[in-house]
Amino acid sequence: LGANIADRPWPGCGEIDVMELKGQNEDMLWGTLHGPNGSNGSTTTLDSPQTEWHTYAIDWLPDQLIWYVDGVKYGEVNKTDIDWVYDHENYLLLNLAMGGNLGGDIDPNLASTTMKVDWIRFSTINGLGEVILAK
Repeated sequence: LGANIADRPWPGCGEIDVMELKGQNEDMLWGTLHGPNGSNGSTTTLDSPQTEWHTYAIDWLPDQLIWYVDGVKYGEVNKTDIDWVYDHENYLLLNLAMGGNLGGDIDPNLASTTMKVDWIRFSTINGLGEVILAK
């Protein structure tokens, strides 16, 4: 989610979803950019359900964003394809949608759920990019 959201409300600030999963659809994965002119990205079917461990990754380049799952590329969006608002600080988003427009109906017997994250790694290319911890 664009760190400038206070000055430019969503979706104008941009949103980069490293991964989006729907609670009721255990084998579908979305990699999505949300911006002022809508959403762009890709989907793929997971080889095993989201209850299994997976590695989700993006290459966020100055003019392109590429999504991977378990080391396999499954989507990309280029700067020339959309209104590019992804050239400023963003919050890291790992999204498990439960309810609402994306998550759909929730089983009334569901009291809670858990999303486990083992680790997150950040790398730079030629020293570009940095992690800024939220306070």
